[in-house]
Amino acid sequence: LGRSASAEAQSSEGRLREGRPGAMNASAQLQLSMRRNVEELHEFVAELGSWEKDIAARDSKLRGVEPAPALQPPQSDEEDDEAEALAEAAGNRAAAKVAPAGGGASAESGDAAARAVGERYVDWDRYDAEAEASAVDAESAREARKAAKQRAREAAALAARRVAAEGDAAALRARGNEAFGGARYEEATLLYTEALIQNPRSAAAYANRGLALLKLKKWAEAEEDCSAALLLDRAHAKALLRRAEARTHLRDWEGASADLASVLELEPKHLTARAQLVAVTEAAREARNRRRTAPELKRETASVRTVARDSGNDAFVASVSAVEYTAKGYAAADADAAALGAGAAAGGA
Repeated sequence: LGRSASAEAQSSEGRLREGRPGAMNASAQLQLSMRRNVEELHEFVAELGSWEKDIAARDSKLRGVEPAPALQPPQSDEEDDEAEALAEAAGNRAAAKVAPAGGGASAESGDAAARAVGERYVDWDRYDAEAEASAVDAESAREARKAAKQRAREAAALAARRVAAEGDAAALRARGNEAFGGARYEEATLLYTEALIQNPRSAAAYANRGLALLKLKKWAEAEEDCSAALLLDRAHAKALLRRAEARTHLRDWEGASADLASVLELEPKHLTARAQLVAVTEAAREARNRRRTAPELKRETASVRTVARDSGNDAFVASVSAVEYTAKGYAAADADAAALGAGAAAGGA
C-alpha cells in the first residue's frame, strides 16, 4: 500500500508539473511536501525493520541458534484487491487536491484551503500580545479598585457602628454618674458595666466603676478596674488615685505609694495625693516597726520551798514500787512460759 501511494504521488507530481510548467500553487507544494514526508517515514520504517532483522540474526549467531524465519501473514486475493483499491482511491484524492487552477472545482477547493491556512497565519501576525497584557492589567486594576471600594464601605460602616456604640456608652456612663451622685452605687456599677459592653476601651468607664466599687468596699475589684483603666490610659490620674486608695485598704503600702507618686508626677500640686502619700508612708513605717518589735514570751520563775520528810509517804512509795515490781515479774514469767510452750509445740510438729 505504501509503495502504491508513493508511486501514485510521483505520478501526480509529474502530472502537476506538466500541467503548470515553472510554477505550482501553495496548496500543491504543501501536498507534495506531505507526500515526501510520508515517503521518508516509510523508508525510515523499512530501515528500522532491516536493522532489527540484522540484530536478531547476530544475536542468534552468538547464541548458536538458527534465526527463526520471519512469518508473513497470509493474504488472500480479496485483501490484495482491497489494498489496491485503497491505494487508487488515495491517489485520486491526492491528485484532486493538487490539480492545477484550470482544473475546475478541485483547484478552487485547494485554493480555499490555502487561503484558510494563510488567514490563520495572518490572524496570528495580527495578534498583539502587549495589548492583551494591557487588557489583563486593566481588568486587574478594575478588580483592585472594586475591592478597595468594598473595603472602604465596610470601614465606613464599622466606623458608624463604633460612633453609635460610643454614643450609647456615653449616655450609659452619664446615667451611671447620676446614680452615683444619688448614692445608688449598685445601680451605678451596673450602668458602668453596660457602658463597657458598648465601648470596652473606655478608660473613664473603668475608672468610674472602680470608684463605685470603692464605695461598696470591694477593694480587690476596684483595684482591677483601675488597673484596666490605666492599661488604656497610663496618664489617668483619677484611676491612679483610686487604685492607691484600694491598695491602702488592702495594706499594699508599696503599691499605694507608687501610685501616689505617679499622680504627683502628673499633677505636682495635687493636695489630696500629697496628703495620702504622707499617710501611706507613715502607715508603712508603723507596719515595719511592728514587725521589728514583735512581743516576746514572758518567762516566769517558779518558787521552790523545802518541806519536812514524811515517813508514811516513804512507806507508801515503797509499797507501790514493790507492787509494780511484782506485777512486772509476773508478766515476765508469763511471757517466758508462753515462749516455752510455743517452742515445744513447734518441736512436736
